[in-house]
Amino acid sequence: MQGRKLLGLIVTAAALLTLAPEAASAANLYASPTGSAMDDCTNSMAPCSLERAVNTVSVSGDDITLLPGTYTTSTPLGGGGAFNRTIHGAPGARPTINFTAASTGETGIFLRGGSVIRDVVIESTAGNGGSALFLDGATGERISVHETGAHASGSETHACTLNPETVMRDSVCWYSGAGGSTTNANAIFAQSLFPGGTATLRNVTAIAANAPAIRVIAAFNTNGPSVMDLTATNVIARGGGTAGEEDVVTTVTGGALSATATLDHSNYATESENASGDITDPGSGTNVTTAPAFVNAGTGDFHQLGTSAGTLNLGTATGQDPLERDIDNEERTMGSAPDIGADELAEEPPAPIMTGTDPPSGSNENNPLLIGTAAPFSVVHVFASSDCSATEAGSDTAEVFASPGIGVSVPDNSSTTFSANAVNEAGTSDCSGPFTYMEVTPPPVTPPVVAPQPLPSPAPAAKKKCKKKKHRAAAAKKCKKKKK
Repeated sequence: MQGRKLLGLIVTAAALLTLAPEAASAANLYASPTGSAMDDCTNSMAPCSLERAVNTVSVSGDDITLLPGTYTTSTPLGGGGAFNRTIHGAPGARPTINFTAASTGETGIFLRGGSVIRDVVIESTAGNGGSALFLDGATGERISVHETGAHASGSETHACTLNPETVMRDSVCWYSGAGGSTTNANAIFAQSLFPGGTATLRNVTAIAANAPAIRVIAAFNTNGPSVMDLTATNVIARGGGTAGEEDVVTTVTGGALSATATLDHSNYATESENASGDITDPGSGTNVTTAPAFVNAGTGDFHQLGTSAGTLNLGTATGQDPLERDIDNEERTMGSAPDIGADELAEEPPAPIMTGTDPPSGSNENNPLLIGTAAPFSVVHVFASSDCSATEAGSDTAEVFASPGIGVSVPDNSSTTFSANAVNEAGTSDCSGPFTYMEVTPPPVTPPVVAPQPLPSPAPAAKKKCKKKKHRAAAAKKCKKKKK
């Protein structure tokens, strides 16, 4: 039974050390809801089954593409924890995995060191000791995980279980099971194994209907007392709202050392600490307590409303990946700052700002680059007018606009005024202020006129003298002939 973890019961080191990454060449594999259980999975036109791709064929380094559709399985995926696999759907068109455990206490997907899962929806009814997704030193991004299985006293049921060195971002973990002891159910369960370490959340929405949203736990194990630290940035955490169902909880058992939760730019209102100072106080620093406003939390639609004053533009971009997108594969920052939570509310970008040209205005260059700033991931359109009304003169991404710039063309010895707007998924910005570029082509250099010089007169021919001979008569005769 993979992934079963009871409070205070940690898998021994010897058992886990037997699980090592396989050594083989990496491949691109493909699975589909109607895939064959016999195919080798390497042909996207003849994909294999999900179970075969993840549990049978894949080895360390493989990239597994889940083609669109809904997969239903009762088989735990990942075996003892798959190392160094990448499992993903298509951004913006995520496949759904419906996990129905054959018996209670089974984990839906178990991924270990070096693995990545992204752009996938996981629905689980495992319950009673199971976890829909278990990441041990792996990364999850743009995933939605929902656990509905009921939990009973003494067992654990979690949407997402995270071990140290795990990173989760731009994702949703939602627990909506019912019944039994709420102390053993969580939307996110961050636990220590061995000496422990740190797990990281960024732009995550953790929601539990009748349990804690985030629990951080350290437990004693055969390697000695452990620690478990969680760092959370731009995170929404909302538990059931009653005692034992706080937004953020820390637990230390079996002589473990400590469990801490450090939150910044996050939205949560209640806490339950094992020891004072374990959890960053709600509402302190950059954290807020105003409840988020979702489209429909009851049905799992955790997209934000425009009235969500506790989340909109209250996050931080510090540490954000330059290419990071939200759970819907939309721009991560559409306003003045990222939103808190997995979803980024679509907002029209602000007007671009043109700051200069390369080369500077006044240069002899007919194809300058216009440089400026615009909302990340937006497309900047440049116009040869002061109000964005003329024919488009050029366009490119905000990143190119910043460097090296967007190319335009101007005639010789001209003064051209440009303006620009920015476009993203939400719409088109206002027009920017004008910017004028002057092209200066110096006049051609005319060589000086040089008066023609008269040709020199030819020198007169030298007269030939007759040499006198001894015989005068002969000499005289010869000279007379030449005078003719």
